[in-house]
Amino acid sequence: MDPYYVSRPTRDSRWVELWAGYQLQFAGQRRQPWQEDLAVDLAAAIGALALTPEEPLAGEYATTDTHQCDVENRLFTNPGTKVTGQPQAIMFERSPEPPPAPPVPIALMDRHLHHYRYRPSDRWHWWEPDELLARWNRFPRHLADDGSALPTWLAMRLAAAQGGITVRAPEFVAGTVFGLRVVVHATPAGPRSAAAVSEPLIDGVVSAFHGRDVRPEVVTVLADRVTAKAPWVSHREVEEFVKTDGPGPLFTPSALTRSGGFSPADELCYAGAVTIRRDARGPVPEISGELFTLRRR
Repeated sequence: MDPYYVSRPTRDSRWVELWAGYQLQFAGQRRQPWQEDLAVDLAAAIGALALTPEEPLAGEYATTDTHQCDVENRLFTNPGTKVTGQPQAIMFERSPEPPPAPPVPIALMDRHLHHYRYRPSDRWHWWEPDELLARWNRFPRHLADDGSALPTWLAMRLAAAQGGITVRAPEFVAGTVFGLRVVVHATPAGPRSAAAVSEPLIDGVVSAFHGRDVRPEVVTVLADRVTAKAPWVSHREVEEFVKTDGPGPLFTPSALTRSGGFSPADELCYAGAVTIRRDARGPVPEISGELFTLRRR
């Protein structure tokens, strides 16, 4: 019995499906040797979709495991751009239903069946926006992308301090699943791939809406980290960002870790979209977007 099965697109069904007995982990962290073969087969199948530059790559993830997970991570970050390609727009969502039955028996490595489906689409299959939670428009991201949530978090917090984020969620209940759309207005230098920047971008956006953190050691570590990269931001400004609630705030508790990193509530993001547009109005990328609750289609 095989641990995975990949179906390729056909003339009548322009989608790719993967059934696996263990989730596909990030390259370099894969515990099962067969996952490398899975990645190669999945890359070939997604490549056969032959996406045009204008087509978003939409991914759906379903699993028999009821625990929360980072669905964008499962669909795009873990496979990596060698597998998913480098589309200018991606859509991702977690299915509220169990996985469909596989066409062949699958050996379950962790007692759960994991199902991935990819297709060219600009809409979610299971979800649609319900109540608007927050919206923002064209905030400059001065720090270069370093693979972390920091550049986006700082851009969002600077924008919030200037009153540039509209929040409409006084009754938002903690633990509610939500969706987001984020647009990166790119410069000629980039970024170019939505799949490549989605993880730090989403982490930074969601972290900006978390509550305060008054732990002195955490405040100091993050302030030192920010001022080393962005000397135009004062240590005191960063302390204020950390010690005061984010816009809303929509999520609690703090998203900050002791090492100065971020651990946001992105496992509650059941549907999302990231789009790259080459229309920055200045020398640095700008970020627009919105957060919203979800309802089933």
